[in-house]
Amino acid sequence: MSDLDETTVRRESGAPGRRAWTGIAVALAVGAAAIIGARMHRPAPQLRGTPVEFELRDTGGRVVSDRTLRGRPYAILFGFTRCPDVCPTTLARIAQARADLDAGPAALQVMFVGIDTQHDSPGLLDQYLSQLAPATKGLTGTPGQIQQAAQAFAVYYRRVPVGAANDFVFDHAATVFLVDRDGRVVDTIGTSDPQDVVTGKLRRLSRS
Repeated sequence: MSDLDETTVRRESGAPGRRAWTGIAVALAVGAAAIIGARMHRPAPQLRGTPVEFELRDTGGRVVSDRTLRGRPYAILFGFTRCPDVCPTTLARIAQARADLDAGPAALQVMFVGIDTQHDSPGLLDQYLSQLAPATKGLTGTPGQIQQAAQAFAVYYRRVPVGAANDFVFDHAATVFLVDRDGRVVDTIGTSDPQDVVTGKLRRLSRS
């Protein structure tokens, strides 16, 4: 499987509560990571080495873009707070890897883009991330801005109706993209990467 493979996951149940999020984080801290219902999706191979261009907002309303991030490496992933397993699992794995880095967790930025603009308010993103990955920055924007950012990273996501009352979840890619100081995608983290590989990839990125 290439480094630029993506895992796409269909979610058909509601979000876990606060206790479930905490339980997932604790389980991952001791190395347990269960990925449920995954299927593979391959983005365009030319993504590696490609400069990405996007503009979003953090939960405080400040602009975060390829321009403001230039000069410092970062990791970025897309998801939604009602995702029942893969999003919290991935965030907890990244948080654990950052804690294991020799240089400390502050050496590398990690950002989570909320694709569910109808439910994922800045306040909810902050609450969600504070429980799973406190050093991770939540990003949001208009539907158009999020779509543009997803296209920049060749990220797949699709709204899927579920249940009654016009409710919905998302099919979405679970890949974490690693971007160097020049704003180019240099590697990815997938759900099948062992925890030591995740830590190694973040270490290499932070030292690049």
